[in-house]
Amino acid sequence: MTIFDSTGSRPSMTGVGMTAAGATLPGDTVIRVDLAAPVLTRRRFVQLAVPAAAMAAATTALSGRMAAAQAPIANVVFGLAAGVSRLDPYLTTDLVEQMVFFNLFDTPAHAMPDSSLAPSLALSWNSVNPTTWIFKLRDGVTWHNGDPFTAEDIVFSLARVVDPAAKSLFAGNFAAIDKASADDRLTLRITTKNPDPFMPMRLANYGAHVLPHKHFQAVGAAKFFEAPIGTGPYKFKEFVPGQSIVLERNDRYWTRPEFPTITFRKLPELSARTAAVRTGEVHVINGVSPDAVAQVNTASTQAVTSLSGSAFFLVVNMRTAPLGNRDVRHALSLALDRNSINRNLFGGQAQLLKEPILAGSIGTDPARPDLRYDPDQARDLLRKAGYNKEEILFETMANAYFGVDREIGEAMTAMWSAVGLNVKMSVIEPAVRAQKNAARAFNGLFAAYFASQYSDAAGLLWRSMNPQGILSHYWNVPGANDPAPFNQLGAKAVTSFDEKERAQLYKQMSDIMLEAMPWILLFQPPIIFATSKRVKLVPGPNILVNFRKETLSAI
Repeated sequence: MTIFDSTGSRPSMTGVGMTAAGATLPGDTVIRVDLAAPVLTRRRFVQLAVPAAAMAAATTALSGRMAAAQAPIANVVFGLAAGVSRLDPYLTTDLVEQMVFFNLFDTPAHAMPDSSLAPSLALSWNSVNPTTWIFKLRDGVTWHNGDPFTAEDIVFSLARVVDPAAKSLFAGNFAAIDKASADDRLTLRITTKNPDPFMPMRLANYGAHVLPHKHFQAVGAAKFFEAPIGTGPYKFKEFVPGQSIVLERNDRYWTRPEFPTITFRKLPELSARTAAVRTGEVHVINGVSPDAVAQVNTASTQAVTSLSGSAFFLVVNMRTAPLGNRDVRHALSLALDRNSINRNLFGGQAQLLKEPILAGSIGTDPARPDLRYDPDQARDLLRKAGYNKEEILFETMANAYFGVDREIGEAMTAMWSAVGLNVKMSVIEPAVRAQKNAARAFNGLFAAYFASQYSDAAGLLWRSMNPQGILSHYWNVPGANDPAPFNQLGAKAVTSFDEKERAQLYKQMSDIMLEAMPWILLFQPPIIFATSKRVKLVPGPNILVNFRKETLSAI
């Protein structure tokens, strides 16, 4: 049984206890990326140039703000590439929406910026035997409406997240739970069907948002999500779907946040976001491209960069022709010059994926070679497959995360065309993508940007591709593409407390994925925010920003 100690060292294997304070996930690394010399192409320069009139207005606005420069910030404004379109935390994987939800709804454990686990609604947790976890909860916590929080609220929330009627995207995260019960008001007991070494990590991540049992049942789901209440550091104030949401400080929170209110505004164009942060109209923006860094490193603003804890890849719907053909899928991968895309659009700052597990996670294989770029072999495979220019739909978003999402799609489409693939790119809004993702309604290729919830292959690979996972539908095709061997290995891996055993099983799972190719692997990209120099931002590895003082504060 793994114990995580408080020193941040690798875990020992000498017992079954595990406490929250200082517990760390093995192998985590926070990497700061130097983007001092970004690549700036003529096309990107034109796209990113701020009109002269806007910059003149910026100068006027800045001078008008100088007198109030030392006044405390009452409302931190985020200018984000995508908006928030729903308020049910179980219905979306969108990172902007989840950033709101992790601050509105608290979770039993809390993932810190360095990916370590810290207490939140639970103060401690302990594995009393291989299939039983006990969580001791924080006393004195109240819901935003003043009702007391108890263990029954977590029991209710865990039941809802796996209830088919809730249409949760995260049911697979908690499929191992046999029973959740309240021993008393502040003690949660979770019994699992099989040993589950990841339960504390599951309860700090997607789908672990705790909802108020009594209030939710009293008003019903539809009414509740019109004005949701949680126990998080910020409370719901107002919402314009797809455009803006305003949160206000929860003064009863045990670590009182610094800023009275936080506003999220949708600003889809990078040039508009850049101008807004430079003028002080907003304090934080996301989706800054590497070649825009120079524009936001000014006397009053700065870039904040890190290597993301997420994977950027393409999901292949193997249920549709011609993507059901293994040779066509491999040709799609072989046609891509990933190094060229990285060099020209990420300034060389992305890390190329060579397996469906993030570097540093348990299960990575350091000896695995890079994915090949071989357009001649791609053409040979297409001839072998009998491919006859059938159209392949590819859906992506317009610069929602990296500032260069569309350009990446255009570059890949050109590379595919060069080997004879007829790929049609369609740019969709984040809200449309979220709806199609929830309905499992993509018909060809689609761009995915998925977070690894912890430093283990279970946090990305198994979470998304287990039989109930959100992406497994596209691979669940009996016959030559049968995922059954993968599923058998995964089911064994995630019940093992032995890291070495898990690593070996994950390696076999990666081998299967690379042969079947339900994903076309791309990058672990840099993530770049820009902030006012009056705001200190420490983004988490998955772009999520928690609004507690350790991650968002005034300077």
